[in-house]
Amino acid sequence: MTRVKNSVPVFRSHDGHNVFFFCFWFSWQSRCVVLRYSKLTDEQVLRRVEEVCALECVEKTSDGLDAIVFSADGDMRNALNNLQATVTGFCTVNERNVFKVCVSRFFFCYDG
Repeated sequence: MTRVKNSVPVFRSHDGHNVFFFCFWFSWQSRCVVLRYSKLTDEQVLRRVEEVCALECVEKTSDGLDAIVFSADGDMRNALNNLQATVTGFCTVNERNVFKVCVSRFFFCYDG
C-alpha cells in the first residue's frame, strides 16, 4: 500500500498490479454540499412508523411505538432501522423488545 499526496491509499494486488482508489479529497470536497437537516417531531416519526407497521402487518403495542420514537431521537432513518431490527429479532414491537435491540445506545434510560 502506498499513498499519493491528497488521496486515499493505492493498493497493490498480490500479482503486482496497482488497484487505484483515487479520491482526491480536496477536489471532491469542493464539489460537495453538506446538508444539515433539523430533527423531526415525535408526531412526524410516529405517523410514518405507524404507516410502515400497517403496510408490513407488524404486531405492535403503543408502548413499543413510543420506544421506537424515543430511540429515533428525531431521525426517521434511525426509527425505521430500529423498527426493522426489532421485527427481525422479535416479531413483535413492544417496549421491552425495542430496548433490547437498542440497548447499546439507551442502556441507562431503561430499567426493565
